[in-house]
Amino acid sequence: MEPKSVTYKILSVGRKWLQAEVPEKGWKANIEINNISENFKPGDTYTFDANVEHKVSGKFRKVYVYPATNEQKKSMKDEKVKSELHRWLGYVEEKAETGYKYEKGIAKLQEIGISSHPDLNGRLNQAIKKASINRSIEDAKRALGWVEDKLPNYWYRNGEDKVLLAVNTLRGKGLEAEADKYKERLDALKNQYEGALKKRDDKAQQEEHEAGIYIVSCGEGYGGNPYKDGETFRDKKTNEVVTVISNKQTYFREDGLSFGVGDDSGYIYSAKVRPATEQEKKVFEEKESQEKEYARKVTDAKAAIQKHRDYIKSSGERPVDDNNPDKEGYRLADTHNIYGGGDWFTVTPTHIWYIRNNGADGDNWALNNVRTGGAGAIGWRIPYNKDIETDLINTTKLLVDYTKYTCDPVRAFKNKDKEEVEKARSKPKNIEIIQPTEPTEDRGSVVKVVDDKPTKEKRIVKVVQKDHSKAAGKPKITVTRVDIEEIQAKRSERARKTDAARSNKNTRTFDNAGPWMRHPDRYDLKGVDTPKKKIVKGKAPGPRIKKNGTISRNRGGRRVPGVVSR
Repeated sequence: MEPKSVTYKILSVGRKWLQAEVPEKGWKANIEINNISENFKPGDTYTFDANVEHKVSGKFRKVYVYPATNEQKKSMKDEKVKSELHRWLGYVEEKAETGYKYEKGIAKLQEIGISSHPDLNGRLNQAIKKASINRSIEDAKRALGWVEDKLPNYWYRNGEDKVLLAVNTLRGKGLEAEADKYKERLDALKNQYEGALKKRDDKAQQEEHEAGIYIVSCGEGYGGNPYKDGETFRDKKTNEVVTVISNKQTYFREDGLSFGVGDDSGYIYSAKVRPATEQEKKVFEEKESQEKEYARKVTDAKAAIQKHRDYIKSSGERPVDDNNPDKEGYRLADTHNIYGGGDWFTVTPTHIWYIRNNGADGDNWALNNVRTGGAGAIGWRIPYNKDIETDLINTTKLLVDYTKYTCDPVRAFKNKDKEEVEKARSKPKNIEIIQPTEPTEDRGSVVKVVDDKPTKEKRIVKVVQKDHSKAAGKPKITVTRVDIEEIQAKRSERARKTDAARSNKNTRTFDNAGPWMRHPDRYDLKGVDTPKKKIVKGKAPGPRIKKNGTISRNRGGRRVPGVVSR
């Protein structure tokens, strides 16, 4: 029992006990005479630490007070500290059995001073070590349970990692036997999964083999492209028409040549395919036949263009002067590029030119005899030949239409109508004067080149007043009040209230409601969303008199005699 502070007044002194009472209350008590109380005198009041014991005998209760010495106080304090240490140490050891490190209990023990009790401190260290070991064991058991629950269809890799971590922890603590037990259990589960997986794979392969399903692949460096699910193509190895069931892309960051990429790094594209159905095969073969026909036509067209190139270069002339045939002709089979390469044909009323671009770095620009937008080109020409022009037009059309089946960058061209071409060739070489038939406005003059001679020509421009209401021949839209009310009803309540509370300078009527229908928030439509003011007849309010007797200016706007606006 822990001593407590008490206050008593000594009444009398006996042989072993002092008779005393509690001041002001008169409660009697017997105080033991010892080293603390031997000098107490009757009539004096003392306050001291003591153990108090209450004894009941029949109807009476006696109180015995035992003054506590310093040795007793220290002993009792030590006993109390030791009791607390045992209590909290029991909590820590109890939690350690379940693999839980009770941090709060450990902190409390260190606060009480367990380090000054070597025996109890040793028990604490053992409990902490045991908690760590049991925690690893519990982690291994729990993770093994997760792995086992996923079998046989799935291998839980995260659970495997947790088991291996617990096993390594046990080995680090010297528990080899315990670690080996859980490692062997993990290996057994993995063998079980791999066996089930192999069985499923063998069955799937057997089914796929019976259905004619197999895998194709190609490296990116060998010209391979990603496969698409449902795509039908002809396998080059088996020459069979197949359809893709599923596809896969595997990237190799290095050493790609060893894995069939065809380059140091890149993708390998693979797909699982099956024999195409009769309908799929029929559609694919029709498309394949068309592509082959397109390819043959493109090859013939390229050969024809090459024949015309050779013919014009061998049979034609190469004028030495600076020429600009594009001024009066048009291009065919144009493949020029911004780097000064490529070639084209130019057809004029008098000649057919073959022009080869000669403006790249390293080209001999001194050979150029044709002006371009760059360094120039080399040109050969022959007299105009209608058959060659027709063949070039048809060939260029073909290359433009089927350019996706060839890697040659054939540029699209705008072909002239046959009648316009004939008219241009037969037109006299002078300036045509345009006679206006409607009011016109003179906007200045421009220079037009005819027969390489600059000539002044009047530019005649018609003045047209555009009528938006009759543009493109559209009839004028008639709007009724019902239409307007439907549009207003579809607007939000907030928008309607806002429009009704403020005025807008752009007020429209029903005759010109088009802008309001497009942007009702920018315009007001008279009678629909114009502000409505409540007017109350009566006398206008007089001026407001301030406390100092002066008249306040009315800043509320102009008053209307006889009415009050609210």
